[in-house]
Amino acid sequence: MSWGNHHRTIYAAVKRLLAISTLLLCVIACAPEQRQPSEPETAKTPSKQPERIVSLTPSLTETVCDLGLTSALVAITANDDYPPEILKLPKVGDMNPDYEYIVSLHPDAVLTEASITSPGTKQRLEQLGLPIIEVRIEYLRDLCQQLPTLGALLHCPVQAQSLQNEIASAIAKAQQRANNLPRHPKVYLEVYSNPLMTAGKPSLLNELLEIAGGCNVYGDMQKPYPTVSAEDLIIRSPDIVLLTSMSSDEAHQHPLLSRLDAVKQNRILEMPPSLMQRPTKRSLQSIGMMLDYFEAWAQKAEREQS
Repeated sequence: MSWGNHHRTIYAAVKRLLAISTLLLCVIACAPEQRQPSEPETAKTPSKQPERIVSLTPSLTETVCDLGLTSALVAITANDDYPPEILKLPKVGDMNPDYEYIVSLHPDAVLTEASITSPGTKQRLEQLGLPIIEVRIEYLRDLCQQLPTLGALLHCPVQAQSLQNEIASAIAKAQQRANNLPRHPKVYLEVYSNPLMTAGKPSLLNELLEIAGGCNVYGDMQKPYPTVSAEDLIIRSPDIVLLTSMSSDEAHQHPLLSRLDAVKQNRILEMPPSLMQRPTKRSLQSIGMMLDYFEAWAQKAEREQS
């Protein structure tokens, strides 16, 4: 069986399974998996809703705003760029924060993400006696699972439950749309162009792509972001190239990507990096954009075959 036929067979099986019950979709969206996100850790748990929050991760900044606590933010990182109303807030650095400046802001909550914040940074924050709330939210499913606990720690349980329900419902609806695709495209997820870097199975990009009904041509890779060769990519022959770090024009001029039939035939989807690389409510936008593109691609492919 060819590589492409193998994956079409897999998707046919998945399609039958998803049709069993739409109710299961909502359950799956928030159900624990084998790798459980770590429970939030706190050095000093806020006794009331924080009024002075420093966020050290852009994705958590977005979630704080989605929970209605935008006005409580007093500082963010240099990498934060959404939502617009936080852009003028003081910056405390990036991967190496300015500890003295953070202390001077007198925060009653410092938000960190375990997979991004280094152990050394966390240790230093604890030594300074700062009130840390640490979570591990690497995937959209992690966000869905962690929201009730995060809502409890930030003293906004109602908002957290509402956001969790909104995300779970949107995921279920997206999976229903994906289930109705007449064809599921093989997609190359471009993360970096030199060297060629893509997203493997254990990555947020792969998770979002699968929810939208796409088949990652490197979904068999067990590294989050492996480098690949042009020759192997050509053999895997993606139907669509999804760009996150370059433009369509750049892909056409790229010495390696330009060799792909998908690029030659302009089957290219450009996606804003922040929509694909942060597990937030905005991840739902990326899923919707992919679904729109995949539906149009599948309909065109069906017409061309008939």
